[in-house]
Amino acid sequence: MASYEAVRAMFESFCVNKFKSTGVIQWMINSAWPEMYWQLYDWYLRPNGAFYGTKKACQPKNIIYNYGDRGIYLHNDTLEDLNDCYAFITLYNFNSEIVFYNSVKTTLKQNSVKKLKDIKIPSKIHGICFLNLKIQDRNNREIASNLYWIPEKNDVMDFKNTKWFITPVKEYADFKSLSELPVTKIKYNHKIQKKGDKSFVELRINNTGNKIAFFIEAKLVNGKSKEPVLPVFWDDNYFSLMPNESRTIKAWFYMKDLNGAKPEIKIHGVNIRMDK
Repeated sequence: MASYEAVRAMFESFCVNKFKSTGVIQWMINSAWPEMYWQLYDWYLRPNGAFYGTKKACQPKNIIYNYGDRGIYLHNDTLEDLNDCYAFITLYNFNSEIVFYNSVKTTLKQNSVKKLKDIKIPSKIHGICFLNLKIQDRNNREIASNLYWIPEKNDVMDFKNTKWFITPVKEYADFKSLSELPVTKIKYNHKIQKKGDKSFVELRINNTGNKIAFFIEAKLVNGKSKEPVLPVFWDDNYFSLMPNESRTIKAWFYMKDLNGAKPEIKIHGVNIRMDK
């Protein structure tokens, strides 16, 4: 989760300031030996939170929360105008209750970025809140989505002691309460179809509760050993579902990596239980 948040923020910061910045470099894409962080995928070819945070930040058309000025931005990295789209901004408190909602009809020129509006966290909110952002086209098809877990107090940076490679942190934001999120229940179903030397997975996950299902991880494991099957190419992972929301994700893998066993799907999350 820390890797997801840190790396997504780096890329999104560049997107918001793309015409004021010269570029951004990610160190590193993969690790040459087993280690816990920095890489987008590890020595075992397992993508971590940083990989999917990067993928989320680099959506060609995106809606972004800027931690620096608390603004909501639209970013269009394509050569097509974004016309007649709708931005939806929903703020939830720690108990998944909606405390703010706004929808905005907007457009965005090709290869551009613009600020939609500022977000002020209501004073009645204490602790962590969740900012859910979406863009839809005129036919209600989702273009992009993003979710942010926002602490009551941000990191306090020590800009006085900034070096070219680091700015120290004086005080850290407090995310400990994420481990105490109210529990919600989920259901899921999947189908796996073999084509040649590959198999393709379609997994649908439903949040059947009235609380946010936070930071869900889908894994494909060997049915005998229960070890992860690697590599697996999920189109999304480490995502969250709003109350009563559903999502379908897809993946593919090589049959040979099962070593003759049957595949199994495992679902994990910060605050989820299976709804039987």
